[in-house]
Amino acid sequence: TEWMEEFVDTVIRQHMLVWFALSIVAWAISAYLVSRRNFIVDWRSRGVTTMSLTVNRKIDASVLREIVLEKDKTTEERHYEGKKQIVKVTYEESPPVEWGGTSPLVTLEYDEKNSFFLEMLIQYNRREA
Repeated sequence: TEWMEEFVDTVIRQHMLVWFALSIVAWAISAYLVSRRNFIVDWRSRGVTTMSLTVNRKIDASVLREIVLEKDKTTEERHYEGKKQIVKVTYEESPPVEWGGTSPLVTLEYDEKNSFFLEMLIQYNRREA
């Protein structure tokens, strides 16, 4: 603790303005780094390309069900409206290497009871690739 006493006496007590200036510079650098990190994260999140395709066509629902069962689903929503059974399935395509480093997020919406494919939504973050 003897060397610490010398340090405190010479740096902090005798040169208070120098210590204050160093502290301000350190905080300014920290603020810049945090700000830069937030900018980069925000920039990447704004790089999402979204493609929406409305199909509204009759399909073979059993084939679509088999394709969806092969995927690792992120979410699956079901809505029952009278004679309709609307299913909305979201999954991430794999492997990411084939897509340039990041996988697209695919959402399929179809009427399971009437075998009707309604909509497809693909989201791809080109800035993370």
